[in-house]
Amino acid sequence: MKKNVLLLLMILLAFTACEGPQGPPGEPGILGLKIIDISIDAEDWVISKDNQGLNAYYMCEVNVPELSRTVYQDGLVHAYLVQNPGTSYEVETSLNCSFPNENQYGDLWTEYYSWDYMPGSVAFYVKYSDFNLVPGPGDKLFKLVLLW
Repeated sequence: MKKNVLLLLMILLAFTACEGPQGPPGEPGILGLKIIDISIDAEDWVISKDNQGLNAYYMCEVNVPELSRTVYQDGLVHAYLVQNPGTSYEVETSLNCSFPNENQYGDLWTEYYSWDYMPGSVAFYVKYSDFNLVPGPGDKLFKLVLLW
């Protein structure tokens, strides 16, 4: 008996609508999308340190005129590191990210990639857990996605 009542309730709910009259249309939206490839050459990385002159890392600030105050305040900005660009192994890794490393001598370290932005520019950072700055990040390709 309980099963029949439950079945009847389910059938009734399936055939009743929970809709009222349609409301007024919303304001038309305009979606802005801009994807920018940012190529940083090895010689463009600058060695920086914290306020105490410690914790050395690499930094490169890039002018991005498309990163307007409107995009900064009301939009969405995201960056990716493009690994193995132009090959069949190309992948985009969302920033911030880190990669553990080991060399042939058994030395271990982690490579950290981060970024920040403001209207008109974006800065990329590469930090090493062992603070060894040699050989440096080398040539890197980043992808910046602006959505507003």
